[in-house]
Amino acid sequence: MKFVKSIVTRETLTTEVAQNLLLLFVVFFAFIPIRYVLTGYSEDILGNYSDFTSISVYLSLIFAGGLGLWTIYSWMVYPPSNSILRVVGLFIATALLYILLLPHEQKTLGVYSIIKIACGIFVGYHVYKSEIALRYKDIFLWTIVGLGTVNAVIALIQFGFQSSIGLNMIGESPLSIFGWEIAKSVAHGTTFIRSYGLFPHANILGGLLVIISILNLYLLNKYTQYSHHVVLFVTFCLISAGIFTSQSRAALLAMAIAYLVYGLLLIRRESKIALKSLAPITLWLAILLVIFFPWLSNRATLTDAALTERAVLAESTIQSVADNWLLGTGPGTNLIMLHGKLQNTTDYWLIQPVHNYFLINISDFGLIGLTAMVLILILFIKQIIHTIADRYMDHTWGFTLSAICIAIFILFWFDHYFYTYWPAQLSLALVLGFVARYIQQPKQLENREVQN
Repeated sequence: MKFVKSIVTRETLTTEVAQNLLLLFVVFFAFIPIRYVLTGYSEDILGNYSDFTSISVYLSLIFAGGLGLWTIYSWMVYPPSNSILRVVGLFIATALLYILLLPHEQKTLGVYSIIKIACGIFVGYHVYKSEIALRYKDIFLWTIVGLGTVNAVIALIQFGFQSSIGLNMIGESPLSIFGWEIAKSVAHGTTFIRSYGLFPHANILGGLLVIISILNLYLLNKYTQYSHHVVLFVTFCLISAGIFTSQSRAALLAMAIAYLVYGLLLIRRESKIALKSLAPITLWLAILLVIFFPWLSNRATLTDAALTERAVLAESTIQSVADNWLLGTGPGTNLIMLHGKLQNTTDYWLIQPVHNYFLINISDFGLIGLTAMVLILILFIKQIIHTIADRYMDHTWGFTLSAICIAIFILFWFDHYFYTYWPAQLSLALVLGFVARYIQQPKQLENREVQN
């Protein structure tokens, strides 16, 4: 109701609501993609219907760019601090340096990669600076949980039918047991497809649903109204089942550790209430484990072809890092570099970006980029751990952000989509924005108390 009432005034309509609508459009088009291919020179090497050729990605980025323009306009009215201006200047200078150093045929790809990073920064900055983290956070989280539920339901139907279900125009990949370049698993000697939802790969579905499921847990523990509680429990059941249908080893590992951390933090804070609320969740996860055990037991092996292929990608990337250790090969070029190195020794469709967030960053940006990323991660992790104990904080939200950060950190080691795929990049930007706002919140509340 607060969101509806806030639209009444002209001032709010032209500022806060408009910005939040832009953010909602950014998320909507990222998670409900429109499958229309934009052809270009990079279409073949990057893959048809990929992140680089989907019109929905460009629509999402356009709205993110709108947030950026809004931010720049607000800076003209209310100038930001000198530290922010220095960071912006450093980012622009670094981006121009990398673009100038790229070969001519890779400049377009480099510019596109930097634009995606810039859009992610604008989204994270908006979440950090705007009132959405305080006033409209729950509405925004309900939206994300709703989109996650849609993908989970589609994933469950795909797993049941063992094929795609005719939603190709809104992002569904063509899935078939007999198709090539499709993620599969084996159980009881039978081959099964792994669910994709509306994403281009099962691993992406699993990873993003892990993050969304933790947000679902936050809402589930926050709301006491019976109808809300029932709806949120149903969405959690669907989303967690969707994670299992993806059969992503990294996602399942991240889910197990993140859930364990979240549960322990919650029990330590409010043991009796937490145990009561966590009991049905634990029971449901145990049921899922029993149902999907035949597929999970097969995925538990460390000797399958997928791991061998990943090792080849990692080895080739490490060789490239050794040759370009300071500045890397340029933003967005890891896949092109791997095609150049492996085209005569590996099947074309097996060549993918290296499945490690840290390795792909140092490959593209060199030691400079990796150092900046590690410093940012250390700062965020240190600050959020420190603020969890603060007496002013919403502890449940702090536990939620901590669990999500742990899940993302685990996923960093096993896949590339937080670097290469816009919806995952967007999720990372949103999380960092919420974490930054959470870290800043105690200072603001302390200042208010001093003034009072």
